[in-house]
Amino acid sequence: MICGGRNDKLSNIVLRDLWVLRLDDLEYSQVITKSDVQMVPRYNHTAVQCGSKLIVFGGMNEEMTLEMTAQEFELDGALVDARIKRDKEDELRVQMLREAATLKHQQKAATHSQQSIPLNRKRTSLMNVLQVMHSQSEVRKQPVKELDLTGM
Repeated sequence: MICGGRNDKLSNIVLRDLWVLRLDDLEYSQVITKSDVQMVPRYNHTAVQCGSKLIVFGGMNEEMTLEMTAQEFELDGALVDARIKRDKEDELRVQMLREAATLKHQQKAATHSQQSIPLNRKRTSLMNVLQVMHSQSEVRKQPVKELDLTGM
């Protein structure tokens, strides 16, 4: 396995790529990451394979200073795919929770605004009901031909 390094022939370019030697045909294949996480460009670093993971730490970075970070890369494609699927499901759950929280907040705000305004509306509605009831009782007392509907 080859990861990172420095190409002195190309103006001291510090590399961030990862190559794996296929033992069946002794050919190197470049490892392409499926996530946005890329290896920090470094050289004179240490890389250790632990199970299906590659741990890279230390070394020098592009500014020619010590790189004080460690990175972990999963090399098993099936595990990477499962992790990506799990991450997408988690993102979907978080999005749904955010939408639910926003909806609940909007409902709470709407309920609060309805509670503060309706006192006048309730009084108005009660007055309208009382007026209608009063006018209906007045209508019953009056003959039909004398009924004045302009006040309703």
